[in-house]
Amino acid sequence: KSPYLNSIYANEKTEYYELDSNGVAKLLHYDPTILNRVIKEQNNIYKCLSNSSSLIKKISSRDDYQAVQKERLKQSEEIILNTGIDSEYRQKIMPNGTKTSIIRIFNYISFQLKENMGWFLCMILPLISYYIAKTNHFTWDQTIFLCVLSSAIVMWMFKLVGDFIVSIYILIACLTLKIAPVKIVLGGFISGSFFLAMSVFGLGAVLLNSGLIYRLSLMILYYFPPTLFWQNLALSIVGTIITPIMPSANGRLVLVSPTVMDMTEIMGFKKLSNAGVRLSMSTLNGFGLMSNFFLTGKSINFVILGLLPMELQTRFTFLFWLIAAAVACLVSFWGRFFLAAFLYKTESPPIISKRQIKAQLQILGKLNFSEWIAVIACSIFLIGAMTSFLHKIKTAWVGVLILFIVLFVGELEKDDFKQKIDWPFLLFLGGLIGFVRTFTYLELDKWMGQQLFFLTNYMTSDIFMFIIVLSGIIMIIRFVLPANATVAVLCAILMPVANLNGINPWVIGFCVLVISGGWFFPYQSTFYITFYNSTKGKLFTDQQTALFNMYGNIINVLSLILSIPYWRMIGLLK
Repeated sequence: KSPYLNSIYANEKTEYYELDSNGVAKLLHYDPTILNRVIKEQNNIYKCLSNSSSLIKKISSRDDYQAVQKERLKQSEEIILNTGIDSEYRQKIMPNGTKTSIIRIFNYISFQLKENMGWFLCMILPLISYYIAKTNHFTWDQTIFLCVLSSAIVMWMFKLVGDFIVSIYILIACLTLKIAPVKIVLGGFISGSFFLAMSVFGLGAVLLNSGLIYRLSLMILYYFPPTLFWQNLALSIVGTIITPIMPSANGRLVLVSPTVMDMTEIMGFKKLSNAGVRLSMSTLNGFGLMSNFFLTGKSINFVILGLLPMELQTRFTFLFWLIAAAVACLVSFWGRFFLAAFLYKTESPPIISKRQIKAQLQILGKLNFSEWIAVIACSIFLIGAMTSFLHKIKTAWVGVLILFIVLFVGELEKDDFKQKIDWPFLLFLGGLIGFVRTFTYLELDKWMGQQLFFLTNYMTSDIFMFIIVLSGIIMIIRFVLPANATVAVLCAILMPVANLNGINPWVIGFCVLVISGGWFFPYQSTFYITFYNSTKGKLFTDQQTALFNMYGNIINVLSLILSIPYWRMIGLLK
């Protein structure tokens, strides 16, 4: 490494370079605010280190700027996909020195014990299930399926393998043992939910590649009033608007994290200040926690849609899902917004430089071709989904049409199609829908309803108590089971039971979805950890957000309880 460092000052901030072994400059610290100013003030910049005249870096166009942004995003995505928790977060939860070695040994032993326990239960529970099935005089197909189901739930609970691998295991067992007809077992892969999920992932990739969200974030800062209330509200609103067109909370939060970090600096907030935490929680509220209220908000929502009877799948379009979830959405949005304002009070007003933000917008210039394609594709998709009752084309096929167009014009390339679409989840989705259809085909839903008579009684006679009891059950389950697995398992059991008892299964599935989305500890929420990682722990700590998370669970339950009269009014409940 060269001992000579050169710095460039802009707005009292510094960015450093060093020479690698080949004499090429390496950017040590990157600040988009500095880079924007440099590009604006001098289009071609040459910087030299030491006593030499080596060319360090040339920034000549907005393409270079966008390349840096994409590189940052790529690095963030690698953190999410490869590790889930980066080294900085690990250092926070595992201190250095001798204690680290002890903790690592303890964690290793705990992991091994957990994994061994999981595989042990995978062998024992099918035997217990076989005994239960024989005691209840099940048919051979019902018995084998119950054994497969018990081992699959253990794999999901202990995360012994990927969720999609468990789905493949269920499919193989059902097909090779001829438990149910092929059209039942593989029905999930020809369902509208499968193709809708695939098309939304493709649309999200186009939106991600275009850089449209970054431009939108800058426009928030520029056009909204420069007060703490309005800037927090703006982030929450924009996150909510983006949610239905990008069905990945992780992706949305990674994308907006650099903007939030820049906002805290531009506003003059100190590291880990209440104002910064409030801004972060407002971002989490809009970009992460509104997913349940839009059909296309997150991938697991398609599981709920796929588990509905065919006549209800036709009814629950994008627009009707939003209408049905409207009260819960409003309670959740405003509840968390004012909760953040109450918990993280601050007296210092924000300092926002409109000139600086305007300079960044000028660098971006007018909408380019990719951004226009993203705008048009999203608009057609949303309009087509909302007006499906007029043109009689299912939302899934509108989505596939949009996917075809962006592929045809080359805006979504072959590599993007392979990498940006969550194919493992699609396998999980298709397999799970087939699993539930097999469950119903074998009439195990009737038997399960008899075993869960206490929940069934509440479900049919007192929906208020049902939500309270269900909340307690789910919160306990969530300590050991991930959110998606919790939704998949409980909905697969409860939604057919609800349909059997004349209860709208969407209401039950939606309740499970909303309650499962809450968390007490960071490990229970992947997108919370993603947001922490992508902001590098500079905006908030787990201790600062503990109360926000805890009260958020109460808001989830309250949003469902307040929705009961509304659901009765629109005919979803009797």
